[in-house]
Amino acid sequence: MSSPMPLEFDPRVFLLSLLISLAGLTLILLWLRLARRINLLAKLRGPGALFALFLVASYSLRHSSLHVPSGVIAGSRLLILVAGAYLGVKVAEVLLIDIFLTRWKGVRPPAILGNVLCFFLYLLSLFLILHYVLQVNLTPILATSAVVTVVVGLALQDILGNLFSGLALHWEKPFQVGDWVSIRDQLGRVAEMSWRSVKLQTPEDHFLIIPNASISREILVNYSQPDRPHARVLRVGLPYGVPPTKVRQVVEETARKVPGVMADPSPLIRPLQYGSYSIEYEIRLWISDFSRFIEIEGEFLKLLWFRLDRAGIYIPFPTHHLYVHPFSPRVQADSASQVRKEIAGVLRGVDILSPLNDCELEKVAAQVRTERYAAGEVVLRQGDSGDSFFVIKEGMVEVSLGEGREQRRVLARLGRGNFFGEMSLLTGETRSANVIALTDCEFLVLNKEGFHDVLSANPMIAQALSQILAKRRLELDQERAKGLPKEKLIAESSQSILEKIKAFFGLT
Repeated sequence: MSSPMPLEFDPRVFLLSLLISLAGLTLILLWLRLARRINLLAKLRGPGALFALFLVASYSLRHSSLHVPSGVIAGSRLLILVAGAYLGVKVAEVLLIDIFLTRWKGVRPPAILGNVLCFFLYLLSLFLILHYVLQVNLTPILATSAVVTVVVGLALQDILGNLFSGLALHWEKPFQVGDWVSIRDQLGRVAEMSWRSVKLQTPEDHFLIIPNASISREILVNYSQPDRPHARVLRVGLPYGVPPTKVRQVVEETARKVPGVMADPSPLIRPLQYGSYSIEYEIRLWISDFSRFIEIEGEFLKLLWFRLDRAGIYIPFPTHHLYVHPFSPRVQADSASQVRKEIAGVLRGVDILSPLNDCELEKVAAQVRTERYAAGEVVLRQGDSGDSFFVIKEGMVEVSLGEGREQRRVLARLGRGNFFGEMSLLTGETRSANVIALTDCEFLVLNKEGFHDVLSANPMIAQALSQILAKRRLELDQERAKGLPKEKLIAESSQSILEKIKAFFGLT
């Protein structure tokens, strides 16, 4: 048996192989540094370096002067193919996901789409290497895998259904995180989306976990798309005796005062049906932020109650009303007289009405109506016209000048028994100040018509009233009073006010 031939060492071949290896390693280092700076190459950084490293190693083994077994050479070629397949899959992912969809189409696909794409490409590469490189017969494997696939598919039916439904939801984007949606009649804000389920946060701060497969089979309502403004529908039952035009006016005025209710499009109010005890109205409001719909609807319904109350419109109870009149006309008249006397007792404490005797005061009390305002509502606005006079029965108001927080100057705070608006009642002057309800308030309100008969019957009352108003104005006008005789100012102001009263009420 002959002994193996000794290996010959060729320095030139070894040196050439070493130089090529060093050049390859240098290129790999440059590639790693370049891929770190360019975002698109970040996914190719590792696969590219691995592929190049196997190429350099394989070349060095095949061209070295050392004796290398053929099995090692074949193994190095297989590693090059595996690394090349790995690099090819990543290149396909970058081209399809990062460049074509994200940059060219402007679509941000979910991460799960890239993972599924890579999985199937890896599987395809494995079959190609097994069949064409390793010469493996794939028919038995595929036949066995088909049976396994059926078994696994049945076992993972729900999971796979959620997976593919999640892919469809991510691709079609019927909603996104932060949107308000209704699924299975469950209202909530989308808090999280995953490959398996969608998490909703309800208005009660509960979290609902709904599988993606269930969502794909349900009717879904998105309240945040295509536009943020959204219509909310409310229903209110009101009496038959109130004209729908008056209801529309009250509702529109209320909607204008509620923050969050849009002015355009304007609120829509229509009679919906005639019920057994009321007319049911549908009120459609457009709100700018759906996440605040509970707060906005609550504020609207609160202010609507006060507006309806001031307009003399009551909200019927959900029962049949049975009106019984057991009293004689005399008893009813006595009851109304008692109410007038109670109101007259309140008015008697108002100094500008002190010139009126008891009979005249009761006549005025018969013309008084009650109005209620919610805390924060503007009762009077500076510069507005008006002829009504207010006496505070319950609550507290703030009197101020100017508009806005920086320009507004508070003059006084008035409580029970105080009054305002007397100059507009007696002279028709525009409102000289703003009056805002600090708390829920109830007022006794008297207008020009209710005072006209009293002044016509006794014109001397106008002169007495002018004296009182002049004194009241003087007390509030401190700057004008400086350096001038008080009696002269009162006389001048009284005469001016008297002329305005006579002109306003048509007195001679």
